[in-house]
Amino acid sequence: MQIEDYAYQVHCIEEDEFVMVKTIIPSRKATRRYLHGEAPKIMKLDASEKDILDSVEKGEWQSVAGIKEERKRYSRYGAATFRKDRRVNIRISGRDLEAFQKRAPEEGLPYQTLISSLIHKFVSGRLHGICKDRLP
Repeated sequence: MQIEDYAYQVHCIEEDEFVMVKTIIPSRKATRRYLHGEAPKIMKLDASEKDILDSVEKGEWQSVAGIKEERKRYSRYGAATFRKDRRVNIRISGRDLEAFQKRAPEEGLPYQTLISSLIHKFVSGRLHGICKDRLP
């Protein structure tokens, strides 16, 4: 999905009655590749990506009829979900802020976006467990 001059990866679930956007991730890589025409680099695939590739190669995926309309529809879902229309100022410890700033590049996000994402996951009930080995 493109918003202004930046590409976002949109992960969603579509059912008969609704579409649920799971996550929207700003992507420098997708921006370079799809909006600026940079040639894709050969990437190493993890296990889940290999499973998806195998499934595609076996012909288990089907093309979507009316793909342009579908893309427009998902872009509208993503834009509505991604719209931030409120500002909140909070006080947190310097240690926590530094941990967010350190962790954000590992996640490929600006630290403010990481904080916003965690808040969204918490309020939507999708924040489960913490990897203690990844804490500072």
